[in-house]
This record gives sequence, C-alpha cells and structure tokens, in this order.
Amino acid sequence: MSTAAATVALLDKATLTVPEMGAVLGIGRNAAYQLVREGRVRSLHIGRRIIIPSSAVRELLGER
Repeated sequence: MSTAAATVALLDKATLTVPEMGAVLGIGRNAAYQLVREGRVRSLHIGRRIIIPSSAVRELLGER
C-alpha cells in the first residue's frame, strides 16, 4: 500500500490516535502531541488515551 493510500485509509476511520494523526500530517509524534496540547486540533481524552476525530484532522488541513 502506498503512503497516499495509507493516509486515505487512516482518514476513513472515525477517530485517530495521536501517532496516526502525525502520520497523516507528515509530522513527528512530538509535534502531533504539541498540536493537541496547544488545542490546535480537537481531541477527546478518555482516561490516558487521546483520541482525535478524523473530521478534526480534515479541518486542520482546510478540508470540508
């Protein structure tokens, strides 16, 4: 599977983990966690897990 296809497959999921979001955006794990910490991307904190709706990643990318 190509990188582009893997990215599309991840965005087809309802939610992403922070490392998955980083992969979609082409940024590192630490940078992805920083986006969450700064509130620049919507996220849900469930216990110790951080879940990002794929729609929030699309908003960050400027997609509708």
